[in-house]
Amino acid sequence: MGRRDDFLNKIKIRDELNRQSNHDFIDAVVPVAEIYVAEQIRKTFDDDSIKNLANSIKNEGLLNPVILHELSEDEYIYENGNIKKFRLVAGERRLRAIQMLGQGGIKARVKKFNNTRKIIITQIIENIQREDLSSYEKALGFYEILRAQWFDEAKVAPMVLIDKCLVQLNNIGKDDYPSSNDLAEDGIDNLGLSLRTVLQYLKLLSYPEQVLDIIKEGSKIGPRIAEDFYPYRNEPIIPSVFLKYEKGDLDSKGMQQILSKLRETNKAKSEYPKEVRIYQKMKTISKQLDSFLDRNLKYRDKEKVLEEILTVESKIEELKKRLL
Repeated sequence: MGRRDDFLNKIKIRDELNRQSNHDFIDAVVPVAEIYVAEQIRKTFDDDSIKNLANSIKNEGLLNPVILHELSEDEYIYENGNIKKFRLVAGERRLRAIQMLGQGGIKARVKKFNNTRKIIITQIIENIQREDLSSYEKALGFYEILRAQWFDEAKVAPMVLIDKCLVQLNNIGKDDYPSSNDLAEDGIDNLGLSLRTVLQYLKLLSYPEQVLDIIKEGSKIGPRIAEDFYPYRNEPIIPSVFLKYEKGDLDSKGMQQILSKLRETNKAKSEYPKEVRIYQKMKTISKQLDSFLDRNLKYRDKEKVLEEILTVESKIEELKKRLL
């Protein structure tokens, strides 16, 4: 891109953004060197995939422009001797392919977003709609949308935010909680997914780190399985079960059989009588009796008091028999 064309293009972008409302995008060719890439949902990129995309762009051109947010002057980022005047919202693979081809400019749809939250949400929605994202990456996308929408707690642990998101989603429509319209406003509803599906994805992120490592590396553990095994996610058997399923050593039928066994075991546990820590309980009772003996006793009906004492004595005798 020549300097004159570069200058004219910048004037065009500035004028168009000033003329149009904040809800509209404009089409432009933007210098690659001026684009800042923040962290995206997709953490890793396949080199062969980028090469194939670069060849496609070389032969057919870039059919789908990247989406950019134009930064204000006080937001410019200085990096490697370049002034970054635009922030990438969606299209990092396309940008990398253009860089691989050595092209100086890239077709873009540019918008001046109202706030960072809107940028994050638009970025995530664009990425979630891609078919090549794993279930884990999509789950992270939903989590980031809800975090941006409902919370401003960057220092809170991800698991805490996930739990809060689950509470929020379970209580939608109730007093003091977001309505489904709030979701539609920021894009979850527009993805054509039910709230149950969003919950399933978030539950996937609620598994212990050891299980999450298996989910990240694999491709079979999806939101449906995450929801089915969610009540048993902390069971010691889960890592080996998920690993076997990922490796193909366990099929869907086998997973359902294990799930049934976990449900039966859990049901049996719930039917067991609760264990009582008798020593501490008896110690408490003994202290209470001591408090009676240390004070002057007051009573209205001596017969009733004696009757209760006999009842207590009877129960103590029963406990002694069980212990002996």
